[in-house]
Amino acid sequence: MAHSARRSFVIHPFLFAVYSVLGIYSQNASQVPGGWIFRSLIFLFLITALLYIFLQKTFKNHEYSGFVSTLFLNWMFMGHLYRFLLEQSSFWRTPLGGFCAFMLVSLPLGFLASKWVWNRISNTRMITTFLNVASLVLIAYPLWITISTFYTGHSQTQLIRERQDQFEISLAGPSQAPPDIYLIIVDGYGRADFLKDIYGYDNAQFIEFLEEKGFYVADQATSNYPLTQLSLPSLMNLQYLNEYTHEFAGTNSLDPLYELIQHSIIRQLSKEQGYKFVALPSASLLTQVRDADIYFNWEGSDINEFEALLLSTSVMGVAAEAWGFDLPVMNYDV
Repeated sequence: MAHSARRSFVIHPFLFAVYSVLGIYSQNASQVPGGWIFRSLIFLFLITALLYIFLQKTFKNHEYSGFVSTLFLNWMFMGHLYRFLLEQSSFWRTPLGGFCAFMLVSLPLGFLASKWVWNRISNTRMITTFLNVASLVLIAYPLWITISTFYTGHSQTQLIRERQDQFEISLAGPSQAPPDIYLIIVDGYGRADFLKDIYGYDNAQFIEFLEEKGFYVADQATSNYPLTQLSLPSLMNLQYLNEYTHEFAGTNSLDPLYELIQHSIIRQLSKEQGYKFVALPSASLLTQVRDADIYFNWEGSDINEFEALLLSTSVMGVAAEAWGFDLPVMNYDV
């Protein structure tokens, strides 16, 4: 009696879907808060699952369905190849160049995904096994980076919260009519003497305008730190970062700084005084406080910087670069 062939197990499309997110995250783990990747993971995993189920019901072949799903993911993230082409020539940034890049990727992958090619493969099970193993090997390193970053970030965040709980400051009770407080960070805006000496720009008229309106302009001001991610947490927590960070010397993760910005001592004290915390967006989403009592989302988009990076490596990024489409991401125009 003949035995039926054992059904092969198809996991590679789902692993490649996860790798499409973790591969980019692992290269930016120190700059990206871990929580920013979950929506991308869930969305891409669901898209892959729906495509695989649709192909399976259409062609009644689970190996072919998995093969096409993996090829689709490679096509979807053709932005990696497009970035390489842009480094070679500005031609690829034109609509014609974008179309050529699109066809350069789409035609070979479309050919490989055709039923004509699949039917001529003598050992389809070997293809499936190879892709399963390749996807497992490929995902191992970024998965390890992600888990390590999550563990380190969680430990650091807990330590930051303990330090903040120990911070004490004496404040009078809330007054009957407390004034509104506005904190406007003109990030990277040089002081008057610097603008004049380095750029030859005389900013005196603007400075005089501010002083006439009652503003105090610190004409010899210097920043505590060279980066917004450092200077803003220091400001919002009323102290230098030395005590917070001396135990973090072995890491370049931004998780502790993100926590210091999002849940600062200034925010805590103002809440105790009866204030509502109102936040506006900025070009750097690391400095945005989206869980404020009132948050003005001017762009109407809730996409974070990591999701924007992921989009830029996709076929949508190619279209945006070549045809001038606007991706729904935060930018400096805000």
